[in-house]
Amino acid sequence: SRGGDKMDTLWGDILPAPAEKVTMIYDNDTVDAAGLSFQVLETPGHARHHHAFRLGDVLFTGDAAGIKIPGSPLVGLPAPPPEFDREVWQETIKRLRAEDVSTLYPTHYGPTPNTAKHWDELWQLMDDATEFIKARIDADLSRDDIVKEFLTWNENQAEAAGLSEMSVRQYMMANPLEMSVDGIMRYWHKRLES
Repeated sequence: SRGGDKMDTLWGDILPAPAEKVTMIYDNDTVDAAGLSFQVLETPGHARHHHAFRLGDVLFTGDAAGIKIPGSPLVGLPAPPPEFDREVWQETIKRLRAEDVSTLYPTHYGPTPNTAKHWDELWQLMDDATEFIKARIDADLSRDDIVKEFLTWNENQAEAAGLSEMSVRQYMMANPLEMSVDGIMRYWHKRLES
């Protein structure tokens, strides 16, 4: 079991939010909160419903800018199911890298400079990770074997980047790799079916 049988125990009843508490947002909308005005940017790829929010010179990117631990040279790729889509996310990367902001605030873990290097590394990681998993699907490896190999591949990337053991654990907690394997495998299966 991957935890599905524990959902009720872990989370209890999941109830819908009352309709009057839900505000629909669309690309280029403005959201006012606490006396501030945020520009809404649709940023699909990680998920179809994903948005980033611009406030002046700052961009709150959610997962669209990947995972970045402050002070670490490594960018992480959160690619969980069911909606990871490499090409759509790469269009989002093109859009976000064109935003004239100085600082990105990914959900995990705080401010990082808005640099071409950051976006280039995320793009390359996305290509490398999806092709790594595709090769193992083509070799008919089991999901569990792909997870093991992907974990080793990521650990080798982290070691090559000079990450401490603590930083590697932080990345693994923020982005459980088996979820990204599941998301990328689903992406490939959907593409192969069409």
